[in-house]
Amino acid sequence: MHNIKSSIFIKAPKELVFSVIKDMHSYPTFMNYVKNIDVTKISDDEFISNWAIDIEGADIEWEERDVFNEKKGEMLFNMIKGDYGNYYGTWVIKSINGKIELSIDLYVDWHISSFEKIIGPTLECKTRKVIRGMLTAIKLRSQRICEKRIEK
Repeated sequence: MHNIKSSIFIKAPKELVFSVIKDMHSYPTFMNYVKNIDVTKISDDEFISNWAIDIEGADIEWEERDVFNEKKGEMLFNMIKGDYGNYYGTWVIKSINGKIELSIDLYVDWHISSFEKIIGPTLECKTRKVIRGMLTAIKLRSQRICEKRIEK
């Protein structure tokens, strides 16, 4: 099991960043690696989402359960089924010294035990790149929306 943590600071209100994260069906319009996400809303705070991403020509798909807690500024996710052996984690939005930090704590098992030593480091590097891209895309989208609101 690999643990990947990453974070980014965003110049936008916490509530706005949370709304961008919760608007998962729009991810393919502003995230390079995300090909498609189908979201089934179970309740206001719980979704089932089916993901299809492209990592340098490799299509990866999975279904996950997403639980949102706006009060805590977090989203918990865990794979129900898919191409990974296991996949779960947390997105957290918090205010630190007046700045908004978005972080992700991801646990992933690529389900390749025989080849882990050979290709595990490469997969981890590629996954870190995708996660960093997602964080940057959420930051840019949040800040653009914030700027448009200020202009009005």
